[in-house]
Amino acid sequence: MKDNLNILIISYYFAPENKIASVRMTKIAKYLKKASPEAHIRVVTRSKESMKEDALLAGDAAYCDEILRFPNGGAGIRVSMQLLMSIATIYKSLRSIGRHKHTEKKRDNSEKNPEAVRPEKNGKFFTFYYTLLDILQSIGFSGQVQRSLPRMKDGGVDVVISSFGPYANHWIARKVKADNPKAFWIADFRDAVVTPPVDHVPFKRFLHRYIARSCNLADIITCVSAGWPLQES
Repeated sequence: MKDNLNILIISYYFAPENKIASVRMTKIAKYLKKASPEAHIRVVTRSKESMKEDALLAGDAAYCDEILRFPNGGAGIRVSMQLLMSIATIYKSLRSIGRHKHTEKKRDNSEKNPEAVRPEKNGKFFTFYYTLLDILQSIGFSGQVQRSLPRMKDGGVDVVISSFGPYANHWIARKVKADNPKAFWIADFRDAVVTPPVDHVPFKRFLHRYIARSCNLADIITCVSAGWPLQES
């Protein structure tokens, strides 16, 4: 294996963002560079807009040769996401009013006065909400990145590493693999793809088939939960 590998890491969350999701790919980039100093490590991640930064992770980002940042899409995607979040806020407010009336006589007992919005009571709505929000975010992000893929072909790509989630990371990696068939693609699952427990929830078919459709060109699939992707796909 040559020392001067061109490694492309696709991770929506990356240093210096102060999120646990940023740690996995940031540390992989760091130790890949330490193991192979001649390698060229390029990272595709989201823009720093509204990002809380972690000073320790910021230091690790210095091991990358390039960090390319992209927004979550154009105006249409952003407006759609804001509209969806506004609907969820209104829904929470309405649920809060209804629950307040129902529990008004039980305020002294905190155990009998649960939070206004309870996932177990609102599973259908929030499964729809979070899934649709993730899909919109992924469509916007992947669209922005894929328009720049020709620019990333400079020098070729030897290794592609993508980590779920959101959905966009593997969509982008699949496109890179299709354009660079000789590249070695590692499709990583930092998190499991959560599938809803009821059949009639929207997008269940999409979620169940996500791995099979999005990662069918991957050379290796890695995950935190042993055996999980094989079971799901």
